[in-house]
Amino acid sequence: MRQPNRTIFESDARTSSFVSLGCAAENLVQAALASVAGDLRLETELVRLQQEFTTVPSRVRLTLRAVLIDTTTRRVVATREIDAEATSRTEEPTGGVAANQVVQRVLVQVGAFCADWTAMPK
Repeated sequence: MRQPNRTIFESDARTSSFVSLGCAAENLVQAALASVAGDLRLETELVRLQQEFTTVPSRVRLTLRAVLIDTTTRRVVATREIDAEATSRTEEPTGGVAANQVVQRVLVQVGAFCADWTAMPK
């Protein structure tokens, strides 16, 4: 007999997400989660995503907080707030492509933050 889809809820102080799993995928996901191990966990929080129309051309701003947590001690070992902005090409919805530019910049900075921290002597 086929079991119905189940929803698993994961939550902590900063984030919450729902993952809907089908019966066939559930065992694969559980196996993958069980085999993941690491010394650090990266948590991110979207602080700001806005398009400002106070100037022409408008600007898109993105602020993201990145937190590295030691999985053994559950303590925060590093944190950084990353801010990026880009000018929109037009004042129409297609001008929102500037958001893609700021996301790319922020992701590069998050990667550098993690790489820098892990390269430091402990």
